[in-house]
Amino acid sequence: MDDNGRIVEFNAAAENVFGHQRARVLGRSLAVIIPPRFRGAHRVGMARYLSTGETHILGRKIEIAGLHSSGAEIPVELTVARIPGDGPPMFSAYILPLGTH
Repeated sequence: MDDNGRIVEFNAAAENVFGHQRARVLGRSLAVIIPPRFRGAHRVGMARYLSTGETHILGRKIEIAGLHSSGAEIPVELTVARIPGDGPPMFSAYILPLGTH
């Protein structure tokens, strides 16, 4: 994800977890995989991080719901990291679906 909340990469594992084709989500808002009830908190958290550097998510493993293309919420384990580099922040997420074992 870039600093504007747009998806810049979406691998085959993400396609399997969320049911979206890569070509259909690249450049779209990350909200496509965030349940509506969490979108406001996501926007607030991003704005806070971009303006102050304060984070409640980066580098932590959390359990949360993701949004499948069918509209169903799916439980996932999520870890988000900032990708080091010059320029605007970029972020990478490791997402593991829960309850599939």
